[in-house]
Parts: sequence; structure tokens; C-alpha cells
Amino acid sequence: QPDATHRNVILISIDTLRKDALDLQQNGRFVAPNLRAIAARSLAFERAITTYPATLFAVSSALTGQSPSEVMFAPRPPDNLFTRTRAHFQESVIALPSAGWFKRPPVPQLFTQSVAPSYFPDAARATSHVLKSLRDARARQRNVLAWIHYYEPHTSRVAGRGQRAEQIARDSYAELLQTVDVQLGRLWQELERLGYLSDSLVIVFSDHGEALGEFGYFGHHVYLNQFATDIPLLVHAPGVAPQRSEQLALLSDITPTVLQWLGLPATPSDAQDLLSLTAAAPLSERFGMSEAFPVRGRALYDVARTPIRDTAELAERMQLIRTAAIDYQPKVALVSARYRLIVNRVTGAEEFYDRLTDPQEKRDLSASSLPAHARMQKELAALMQQLSERIYCRVQAATAGHAAPPL
Repeated sequence: QPDATHRNVILISIDTLRKDALDLQQNGRFVAPNLRAIAARSLAFERAITTYPATLFAVSSALTGQSPSEVMFAPRPPDNLFTRTRAHFQESVIALPSAGWFKRPPVPQLFTQSVAPSYFPDAARATSHVLKSLRDARARQRNVLAWIHYYEPHTSRVAGRGQRAEQIARDSYAELLQTVDVQLGRLWQELERLGYLSDSLVIVFSDHGEALGEFGYFGHHVYLNQFATDIPLLVHAPGVAPQRSEQLALLSDITPTVLQWLGLPATPSDAQDLLSLTAAAPLSERFGMSEAFPVRGRALYDVARTPIRDTAELAERMQLIRTAAIDYQPKVALVSARYRLIVNRVTGAEEFYDRLTDPQEKRDLSASSLPAHARMQKELAALMQQLSERIYCRVQAATAGHAAPPL
């Protein structure tokens, strides 16, 4: 393996990429052959989930190692990978979509902070920019942290109703994914040619999934079921053997993985180093949480960019995510390698699924009185309590000027 002082990190994220997109076919051919080839050469987590079904808090979670609630209720934008690793890298490269909302204040505040991103209208131009930056860094023998976010699947088209709408959406989604896959193959081929696959940690991931007609819905934000939260998560690093892992992996695990790879300390949290999960056999008993807030669009950006000044404002903001909106209600999910429990924070209604025997989550087992259901109810309550205490302590420490008590 390369010396810790000569390691690079390359993050590749694909917007709205569902876990089952790797197996998507059209006319008897896989839509994303390059993505499948990368998965075959990587540590591929078969049971990875996002922490939030929309980009702002999903990517924030990936780059900070914190849960969406911790990011939402932080007294100020938390440190992320770009601020915590700047002493290690001489070059930092960020290529984001030029779609309007990526330029709104909460995005640079939460995503990039100390690094100025470049914006591109399509996957091809974003890839060209990153490749040029990587070639320049290699020629100058400079360590580099690079992140490219491919946006195209997010723009899949919906028209009509019922099965027609679903077919149009799926065809459009496949076409856009194919466009990204071509650029992904181009990027990967050059990473190999330049030697980055020999001295870099490369993580390919999605921010969240996408409903393509499930429950009659198209899009994201609203649901925490498998189509919205199950994502591809691939880790490639020198010395790490290609394999498929059934361990539960969270999007927030990306931060401690990068920090451990660089030999830097990771802040204690619920997130774990993905490379350490491979040693856990049989399946470790781990629980991860996904959240959905009933706030989106401009209202969400305004809330996310406003600092919390005291614990009274914290309580007010926490109440916001427990209040139903016109179009959907707040939800929280607890997931293990085998089960998923989804709870409506307003009505208390629950869904419970066996991810192993029912991967498409067609059979809601919440009325079956299963011991595993009761166990996960208790685990979720305990995790929510710990999370609330952690958030409160951070706000109190930041606003009162004293250190937070140990948790």
C-alpha cells in the first residue's frame, strides 16, 4: 500500500442512483456496464443505505459522518472532509452540476466550505475537468482530493399516468444513467492509466434512490422504502480485495473511511470505517437510521443556512421536523442488515419489512407481532434519545461557551 503521506482520495457520486440500477437492462443489455465492472473490482456493499432521501442532507451526511438531524441542528456548519483534510492535500477538486440549487448558500456551506467548486452543465464536461486536474496533480506530484457529482439521472422525465408514466420514467432514467455510465468508464480508465488506482481510495456512491412509480409516486424526499434509500456503495483501494459485503453500510460511513485511510483521527459518531466492516463475519448486529423531514425547496435551504443561537431555537427547529406538511409527513427508519422499520413521526404508523426474504418490500409485516419488530422499536427509541442528547449538548456547548459533557 502507498505511504500515508502519498495517498489520494477520489469521490464519485451519482444523483438518484437506485441500488437496482446496476442490474437494469434494456434490449437484453445492461444499462450501466462500466458501473458493474467497477463493482466487480471493488468492495461492494449490498446492503448500503442513504441517511436521507434527498441530496442536501444525504451528501452532507456523507461528507461529515453525521446524521441528517445532527447537520440540520448544528449551531454552525460542521467540519467536513474538505476542512478536515486540507493539511494533507495540496490539490482539492470539486465538480458539481450547474443546476441552480447547487449554487444556493447552504450547498457550499455544507458541502465544500474551504474549496471553491466548479460547475458544469453535463457529465462529459465535468469529467473532462476532473481528468485535467488529476493529470496536472500527478505531473506535479501533488496529493489530491477530488469529488465529482453526476446529476443526469435526477432529470428523468415523467409523462401521462399509470403504467405509461412509469414506463416513460424508467426509459428516461435508463437513458440518462447510460450517459453517466459512459463518462464513468472514461474516468475509471484514466484513473488506471495515471496510476491513481494504485495509491488512491476511490468511493463510488449515490446520494439517494428514486421512486419510478412505486406507490404511484415519482421522485424522492417522501419515502424511506428500499427504492428511495437503498444505494450502491463501492470502495476501491490498493490492498483491498474485491468482494461483496452483506454488512449494513451507511452513507455517513464515507467520512470515517476517508479519515482512517489518511491516518487522521475520526470524530466519534455512529458512522464506521467501511474497510473495517469487511472483517465482521457473520453479519454484525448494526443499526442505521434514515430520516425524511417535511421541509423541502426554498424553505429547507433557509432553515439549513440559519445558525442556531440557543437551545430554545433548537427546540423550535426540532419541532419543525415533526410537523406534517401539505404534501407529505415526516418519517424515520431504522435499518439492519435484515430488517427495515419505518415510522411516521406524526401519526405513529409503522411499516416493517424483511430485507432478506422480501428485498422489494412488498409485504408489510408490522401487524405480525414479530420479536424482531419489537426489538427494532426499542433500538430506534434508544438511538433517537442518544441523538437528541448529542445534538442538545453540541448546541449548548457552542452557545454557552463551555465544553459539552461526555455522552
